[in-house]
Amino acid sequence: MNGAVLALAALVAFAGCTAGSDDESADEALTAEVQFDLMHTKPVCHHDSNPDTFCTKDDQLAAAQAAGMEARANAILDKATDPAKAKIVIAYFSFSNAAVYAKLCEKGKAGFDIEGFFDQSYRNQLPAQLVQSCQGKSGKNVRAHYLGQLSDTPYVWRLHHNKFLMVDTGVAAQPIYLNFSSGNLSSFGMSLHFDHWVLMQAPRASNLVKQHQCVLAALRKAISPHGGADEMIDDPAVYRATLETCLKAEKTLWRPGTDWVEAAIKAEKIAPIFSPDPSGANAEILIGQINRVKKGGKIYGAMQHFLHYGIAQALADAVHRGVSVKLVMDAGVITGTSEVQGVKDFYDSYLAQSVSGMQIQFILTNAAEFQMMHNKFLVLEGVDGTKTRVFSGAGHFTDAGMHDNYENFYITQSDVLSAKYRGLFEYLWPRTKREGELAHK
Repeated sequence: MNGAVLALAALVAFAGCTAGSDDESADEALTAEVQFDLMHTKPVCHHDSNPDTFCTKDDQLAAAQAAGMEARANAILDKATDPAKAKIVIAYFSFSNAAVYAKLCEKGKAGFDIEGFFDQSYRNQLPAQLVQSCQGKSGKNVRAHYLGQLSDTPYVWRLHHNKFLMVDTGVAAQPIYLNFSSGNLSSFGMSLHFDHWVLMQAPRASNLVKQHQCVLAALRKAISPHGGADEMIDDPAVYRATLETCLKAEKTLWRPGTDWVEAAIKAEKIAPIFSPDPSGANAEILIGQINRVKKGGKIYGAMQHFLHYGIAQALADAVHRGVSVKLVMDAGVITGTSEVQGVKDFYDSYLAQSVSGMQIQFILTNAAEFQMMHNKFLVLEGVDGTKTRVFSGAGHFTDAGMHDNYENFYITQSDVLSAKYRGLFEYLWPRTKREGELAHK
């Protein structure tokens, strides 16, 4: 498919984007402040002979109420009040949360435009039920698409791993409600997992919103590269080509490479970053930010799966130049219950304190019932000596997350958001255990 065809396809697919906005209004939107908030799950459970971070499915209801994330998600969905104008988009790996499903089903039956993007492994689960059971009078206002591929010959393991929710009220004077998370719209993701959710409001002509609208256009094109009905296997190359064509056509702040991040942060305090990324720029962006933390600075955060050598080396280098680095991980890394192979070997070779100098401690969760420490963020205090930035989003520190999967990441420089991430880390760290306190596999 040549570039001209891709460009045309992107613009056709990008229905509802901001094309046609005059330069004055676009400039005004770029200087408008994006508003930030953060919530996180607070699983505190009590089971004999286990720490209070160990929960079972019987604790789910109480944990969901304590976190308040289900209620907040539904309140955001209720920002859509006019079915003739509003649009709701969810893009997640998995969707199994009954409370959010009930609200979406209510909206669907009321005639609201609802579009979902999910991993192919959920093709016959709750997303399909949403489409089958929750349509309005038109019978076609609720739609779901499935991306990703798992195959042995040839071997492919590509996930649709995005995690964001957008609500457009359809009222020009109102902001777009745009929210991203480390966790899924799942039963445990909003209750028993250790996860967080960033809530934002942004002008509809902002760089942040326009970039996400381009992502949606690219996802639609990837699953239907020849037009018409969704095809069974998506095309990540079509996705990336369509995304970049749209980002250019919509005059976003994105540019090939890494330098554009500074312009986005200066304009809106946030730079959105997306995979698949065959250029490798995503990892380079994060590594570049880590490398800019000066001696005496601090880097701290949480990550479930860590298998990226370049990021590990950058953090070790930071320690060697006098930066304090602390990281929370799931105890499955040490106990052998991790859902991803190779994390223990990678930890032993590149992450352990004896090798890297980093302080890494672990939260003990209930792997038998799929409870996990699922947060994914790094706070960088001392970028260029004085700045505090946060890297967070849907993906893990893996080659697949940075390069192959459909993922959404963000770099932010917001005093409000940074303080909330600091509070999240301060909630997690006292609940961790050192490696020597865990049983090795």
